[in-house]
Amino acid sequence: MQKQAIEFNQFGLKMYLLTLTIEELVNNSYVNIFNSETGEGYQRPVSPTHYKKITKYFRDEETPILPPTILAAIDKEDITFSNNTLIINDSLRLVDGQHRIEALKYLKQINNSRYNELKHVEMPVTLLSIENSQEIHEVNTFIDINSKGKKVSTDLAIRLRDKLRNHAGYYKTHKDLIEAIATKVALFLNNEDKVSVWYGAIKTGPEVKGTIISINAFCRSLSSIIEKIVETNVIDYKQISVENVNDIVESISKIVNEIWDTIRNNWDDCFEKSIPMFKKGYNLQKGTGTYSIHLLFNECLEKKEGNKEKAMVLFKEYIKMSGVESEDWLTGGNFSGYSSESGFRYIANEIKKKALVQ
Repeated sequence: MQKQAIEFNQFGLKMYLLTLTIEELVNNSYVNIFNSETGEGYQRPVSPTHYKKITKYFRDEETPILPPTILAAIDKEDITFSNNTLIINDSLRLVDGQHRIEALKYLKQINNSRYNELKHVEMPVTLLSIENSQEIHEVNTFIDINSKGKKVSTDLAIRLRDKLRNHAGYYKTHKDLIEAIATKVALFLNNEDKVSVWYGAIKTGPEVKGTIISINAFCRSLSSIIEKIVETNVIDYKQISVENVNDIVESISKIVNEIWDTIRNNWDDCFEKSIPMFKKGYNLQKGTGTYSIHLLFNECLEKKEGNKEKAMVLFKEYIKMSGVESEDWLTGGNFSGYSSESGFRYIANEIKKKALVQ
């Protein structure tokens, strides 16, 4: 490959800034996976769970913008550089961005037509030129990126995204509609509905203190419920405007409140008597409990083919008959540590187990 590039140095290590198309990266890169027999390599195999989620983004997003730089490395003897032209004579070792590239490889397998739409998109690449004595820099860079990065709060960005959609006056995709409804429900329950257990409970910005769950986690936990209700009501996102989405937000908010009134009545010890009602010593309104409860209600919606009233009757029966106690929700209790989708499903199954047995 021959590419225009910019050369720069950091502490004696040469690097190059360039762009490569998705197709070029898919065909000319690999992950330097650790080999237990030879002791070579330093990375774990890529995670199918991780890259398949990214594949879904590439497949479903209308314009999947990819500004983050791919970080790669190559041995010094496998490149030449002159007059801002970089000639690459071997495949690149992916240091950071391997799951994005693996996701694109997987997309090529399962949806070749969509891959062909994206394959000429350019991606920024930072390429490390590695001499024999500098291999440690490549490994250290990998370690630093994966162990020292600070998780950045997206709370403010979520609020801003909602405002921008309001200004636009329409929703570009079905996903936009679902996200907008979830955000508006979260903001309404947290900021306006003083009888809701969620009033003052959701972190909607970095300046907000003393809450129990982030707006990102709360919205994501609701997405399946909203998806099912929107699907059942045959709402076409291309026809719905920002103005008439408020009716859906009001309906979803009532459902969420009814869900959590049922939860509070059954596990009263997990709630304060005054506002805000959450207790941080319990996992019930943290991600673990919120995802699990909303997952259970979504299962009820599925069983009742989207009928909200019938789903609520079934949900209340599960909660009423549940053998789960308030103590199970304690931090450090039986439901601690279940922070994945499979964990949420396990908790949902535990809640309804007794009702199913009877």
